[in-house]
Amino acid sequence: MYKNRIIKFKKIDDKVELSLLKELLILFKEVQKIHHILIIGIGNDNYIADAIGPKTLKNIKVNYFNNKIKVSSLEPGTLSETGISTFRIIKSLVKEIKPDLIILIDSFITDDINLLNKSIILNNHGITSNMGIKKLNDSINSKTLHTNVITIGIPTVLELKLKNTTIPYILSKRDVDLFVNDISNLISNVLNKIIYKIL
Repeated sequence: MYKNRIIKFKKIDDKVELSLLKELLILFKEVQKIHHILIIGIGNDNYIADAIGPKTLKNIKVNYFNNKIKVSSLEPGTLSETGISTFRIIKSLVKEIKPDLIILIDSFITDDINLLNKSIILNNHGITSNMGIKKLNDSINSKTLHTNVITIGIPTVLELKLKNTTIPYILSKRDVDLFVNDISNLISNVLNKIIYKIL
């Protein structure tokens, strides 16, 4: 069983892309049959530190009808934008189109400064309500969606808890906009390469 893997890096380069490609291929191979992939970009495009999911989708090649593997995408927005929980939107669509594999892409929160803008977290079980930047109403995972799930999470926000305080500080780096743009492009490039050239 694939457990959480963390790809750590100092800068975004070809080595990071190759590492992500190799790890995702391991995860793809654990899915027996893939006819339809649903790629979901979770997050808020108006908040740059939470925009990796939506920005990645902009460069994903959607090909629902004319390829051996159907590829569709969804940007469900956030509860504050739509008034509907992210989980309910995703679950409703999954129930309707029944994909064989769901790829969740989201910005994560971390308490480890060494992971901030320096890592990619991968798993095949999903996102729990305390992993992303925004608060999710329900866990979005393989059990609640009843299908295969791959999660690509990027820590872009640091949760800092100080002594004698009950409310943590939430911080991001000054160059988070550049990082989000670069890592989003990298993820979309890798996914397009796997889906259209390897599978």
